[in-house]
Amino acid sequence: MVSGAAVRLAFATHIGHLPRKQQDALLVCDRVIQALVVQPTVEDVHAEDCLIAVADGVTLGPAGGIASRTLLEILAELWRGSRTKGELRPLNARDIRTAQFRLCERLASQARTRGAATTLVMAHLLDDGAHILHVGDSRAYRITAAGDLCCLTKDHTAARRLIEEGEIPDCDVEQLGSIMRSLDGAIIADYAADGFPVDVSTVRLAVGEGLLVCTDGVIDGLPGTVGDWWGEIR
Repeated sequence: MVSGAAVRLAFATHIGHLPRKQQDALLVCDRVIQALVVQPTVEDVHAEDCLIAVADGVTLGPAGGIASRTLLEILAELWRGSRTKGELRPLNARDIRTAQFRLCERLASQARTRGAATTLVMAHLLDDGAHILHVGDSRAYRITAAGDLCCLTKDHTAARRLIEEGEIPDCDVEQLGSIMRSLDGAIIADYAADGFPVDVSTVRLAVGEGLLVCTDGVIDGLPGTVGDWWGEIR
């Protein structure tokens, strides 16, 4: 996937098999996409021009789909603004907190959208890897040249926090009940909800390796390897 500054980018969305609103939104460079279905699309871009992110609106609160789309629109604005100033830098944790404040400005004053929340996993592509920012339970994975998956993020859930605090044994969180998998961190349209965690990391990718960012709807169906289609994308 990474060879010098050339990056092959593939993206898609799907609502699933149940009738529902689309809660997920996708950021590709400076385009925000939110649709029931986007067929798999492949583009060749330059790493320095590429910011990618997915946001998953929280369904238990109000207007999750509005929160996810609005957050990515704000992040795209911040990214375009920094580039206009000649700052070719990845967005950072401070930018995420700025985005949460602007989300509040747009949504917190309206009863139907106050408290709207979303997860976020975002990657600014580099020549030899990616700078990753993460809030919630959407994830980033390294894809090895053989198509094997290596998770790069830790879910901000009640279960993961209890495991790290030693309150429950380490286990397959996917097998726990929905309460244990409830979010411990999200970006919320509420001025008082500014204490959310932001995980920041940088991953280096060798030639032939790739990066996958996805929401939990994809995670639940992921096998341990994506080798069947990884070779086609490369």
